[in-house]
Amino acid sequence: MTSYNITGLTAGKEYTVTVTVVSGVEKSEPSDTTENTKPEVVTDLMKNSVTTESLEVKWTPPAGTVWDNYEIDLVPDDGGTYPMLTNNATMTSYNITGLTAGKEYTVTVTVVSGDEKSEPSDTTENTKPEVVID
Repeated sequence: MTSYNITGLTAGKEYTVTVTVVSGVEKSEPSDTTENTKPEVVTDLMKNSVTTESLEVKWTPPAGTVWDNYEIDLVPDDGGTYPMLTNNATMTSYNITGLTAGKEYTVTVTVVSGDEKSEPSDTTENTKPEVVID
């Protein structure tokens, strides 16, 4: 046997697996590795508020998952990806400012646990257009 599938683990949690070879009464030195399982995704990602220059999104944290932080990316409709935040595991909303009025943006939230990342969740919203005064 050169591999073994361990089931029933918690998403996003760090585990150490130790392997020892046994032949009769002889045992090898143990060999171990520590890895994180892949975290679950955030749910209910949606617009919380919007202005001409800002967009606030909110979400529900993943249930039954252990995680270190979120990666939040902003993707304007004309391309490019702008990382917003990658270091806060307790937040459930984020306000992005300095945006252009009347423009479409996609906000992506990814859950991070160790070196593992969830699948991204995203929502696409438009900032409010500028008011035209005649």
